[in-house]
Amino acid sequence: MAQRNPRRLIRALEIHQRTGRAPSEARTGKPPPWSAQILGLDVPLAELDRRIEARVTRMLAAGWIDEVQRLRRDYPRADWKRLGHGYPQIAAYLDGRVSLEEARTSTIRQVRQYARRQYTWFRADHRVTWIAADLKEALGRLSVGMMGAEAS
Repeated sequence: MAQRNPRRLIRALEIHQRTGRAPSEARTGKPPPWSAQILGLDVPLAELDRRIEARVTRMLAAGWIDEVQRLRRDYPRADWKRLGHGYPQIAAYLDGRVSLEEARTSTIRQVRQYARRQYTWFRADHRVTWIAADLKEALGRLSVGMMGAEAS
């Protein structure tokens, strides 16, 4: 276990306290009485980029800058990098280190990079069944899949 990761260490201690076993031992129980399927929504990268840009723009229009100002006032020692994508960029804008457009562009770029890393990570997981993010197609495939599961 990585002792430099306090969250994992605390979680391991919680598991040990509850079960009396190491986390690795606690995971080796019998399989759950249900079956599950992991689904991934396959969004074309150009569409994903468009959605990310639109979301960041909506967040800015909905008062994100005011939110960061309040957070800075109420929690002056907050670690901005741990609060989520865009918070350090908005803080830099409020400090006058970058323009609002630079903060916006930087946030969009960071979220795009993160989304691509997630996509790569999940693509490597062979348990994931990928379906198109198109609503009609997804609902059709899901309903066929559920009916097939009920029949078995």
